[in-house]
Amino acid sequence: MSAMGVRLFSATLVLVMHALVAAGADLIELGVPFSDPMADGTIIQLASERAIEKHVSLQAVLHMVTAFRQEDKRTPVVLMGYMNPVEHFGRVRLPAAATA
Repeated sequence: MSAMGVRLFSATLVLVMHALVAAGADLIELGVPFSDPMADGTIIQLASERAIEKHVSLQAVLHMVTAFRQEDKRTPVVLMGYMNPVEHFGRVRLPAAATA
């Protein structure tokens, strides 16, 4: 996927997040893709594969949350995933990046 495609995907996800809140969602859970999601069911495994094909990473998910936060500072956003992407990103670095 091109850089333009990644930006379009990210912008679309942020719009969907706002639509979920407008429809009454109390919180939003975003999955962080992982290449080997063995503990998950088929749907999450396929979603991870599709996201990875679109170059979605933990960093990309954090950017999407940052974009969402520009208009919505109240709705909790929970990240679901495996420790592997966190370790790769940096356990010490993640809390600061997630609150930025």
